[in-house]
Amino acid sequence: MALDPAGTTLYTAAGAPYAVQAFPFADITTPSATYATGAYPNAVEVSRDGTRIAAGADASYDPDVFVFAPDGTEQARYELGGTLVPGALAWQPNAARLYAVTSDWTGATPATLHVLTVPAV
Repeated sequence: MALDPAGTTLYTAAGAPYAVQAFPFADITTPSATYATGAYPNAVEVSRDGTRIAAGADASYDPDVFVFAPDGTEQARYELGGTLVPGALAWQPNAARLYAVTSDWTGATPATLHVLTVPAV
């Protein structure tokens, strides 16, 4: 889960449905927006200024990390190889880079830190 900087929107990545969901914090019964990730979303992080939402999924053969504008417009997607570790997304303070950690599901290989350059909008 993640909160936007104003504390008004809660974002969840819960494995299913196959999207990150946004809920108004005042009423978390009905999502106000969804961000398509494909199967098994397992991470979400909002940039400090609230202009970007990073969403990750435990996707073996599909993109692992997505970047969205708050209105749902996809800005970037990344295939990292390996499996995104649950909750393993973090923004650089100015939102120019996104950090993601992957591992393989067996634990046989060490975790890998990915530094992703996010295109300017």
